[in-house]
Amino acid sequence: MGSSTSKWSRDEIEETFERHQQLVVEIGKSWEWARYGELFTEDATYVEHLYGKMAGRDKISEWIASTMDTFPGSEMPFYPVTWSSIDVEKGWVFSEIMNRMKDP
Repeated sequence: MGSSTSKWSRDEIEETFERHQQLVVEIGKSWEWARYGELFTEDATYVEHLYGKMAGRDKISEWIASTMDTFPGSEMPFYPVTWSSIDVEKGWVFSEIMNRMKDP
């Protein structure tokens, strides 16, 4: 490991990731998917395996709002985290996020 010091503490990273998960639950319940952009910095780059790369909070919000209003997105309001790990030195959170569909 390098000798660099993290910009954030483990507690700050954990608290931020918890807030992230809570906001996703709120959005899924309210269906206000345009709020999804609040999870990102203004200059964020979002890479989605099917839809490609998006640059900026506004583009991410536009994409998610339109995607969640059409099938199959319209049937997937739940995104539980099954596991996560934190790299404090880099300030990164690695996680597996499931796409859960509504119960028919």
